[in-house]
Amino acid sequence: MGYLSRFSGEIKIEPPIYWSKYKNSKYLNTDDNFGYTSIVFRVSTLQQDTEYGEAITRKAIALVPVREEAYKGYDILSEINDVINSFPGHIFTGEIRAEGEDTGDIRRYVIVDNKVKEMKAEIIWPDGIKETR
Repeated sequence: MGYLSRFSGEIKIEPPIYWSKYKNSKYLNTDDNFGYTSIVFRVSTLQQDTEYGEAITRKAIALVPVREEAYKGYDILSEINDVINSFPGHIFTGEIRAEGEDTGDIRRYVIVDNKVKEMKAEIIWPDGIKETR
């Protein structure tokens, strides 16, 4: 079955990425690719009536975990980097948090200078001894 973690949080994208730039991305949340990546785009959709019919504007405004329940997510670090490197000219900010099955396994994937950095929680006992998981 593998080691499962529960992921939460989001990484915001500024300016948003418009449909024409991400429509073929594997990080687009569709029935065809659901579960093949650890993260997906959160998409904002605006529908407007025009004199020619309905116009729909879609833009990716954030990266979010692919689901709410626990999953493997082994490649989340490389996937976040892949998105950042695939869309130069956009600023990514925020973090994705992960809590693993083992007690004390808490991680953050934080964006610093448009690069993702994994940070692992430390346990510090009352006597000052540090324990890293």
